[in-house]
Amino acid sequence: MSLITPVQYCFPYFFDEYDFKSLIEQMGLQYKLSFDTKTRLFNSLSIFNNHNFNFFINCFTNLMFDQNGDLIIWKTEEDVINFSKIKTNYGLINKIDFTIELKGLHAGKDELGNNYGLSNFVTYVRKSSINYDFDYAENFAIVIINNSSIDIIPFDWFNKKGGDYGYVWPATAQLNLGTFELTGKGMRMENFSIQLHNQI
Repeated sequence: MSLITPVQYCFPYFFDEYDFKSLIEQMGLQYKLSFDTKTRLFNSLSIFNNHNFNFFINCFTNLMFDQNGDLIIWKTEEDVINFSKIKTNYGLINKIDFTIELKGLHAGKDELGNNYGLSNFVTYVRKSSINYDFDYAENFAIVIINNSSIDIIPFDWFNKKGGDYGYVWPATAQLNLGTFELTGKGMRMENFSIQLHNQI
């Protein structure tokens, strides 16, 4: 088992088509990219097979292949993560949609009440209960879900810089489960690395 959580994509800005192609084909699926000639970026991703399955992904959607080879797709809103999980088994496709609500949860470790089959999943979510006593602070939390348990860690390193709402934000995350070092990429910001030791 790898000590580093799987590579994440944030379509289309942090997206490696070569790696994605290899992994999606291992699931017995195909894909098609649409290209915007004005922005010179991909603007949609369609995942499909030959048996009426078709799933559409638009901009600013996150995705990754988990340790079991399943495709995890998610988008966040304040206090909410919306998921789709695509599994394949001998040519059969199972798509599960679910939502995890964070509104009633506070910083620290908690239990979700359900096991959503997410193993050491990490992402960033704006959390309404995170506030600072100065203007222009952001309110992101680092969220780590492992089966039915959840860790919510205020992303102070980013939040206290003030960010630029809707222009600068953290997008992808990988966590080293041995050292608790989180590395990430974000929109219009430098790649970063922070230490979460003693916070998980």
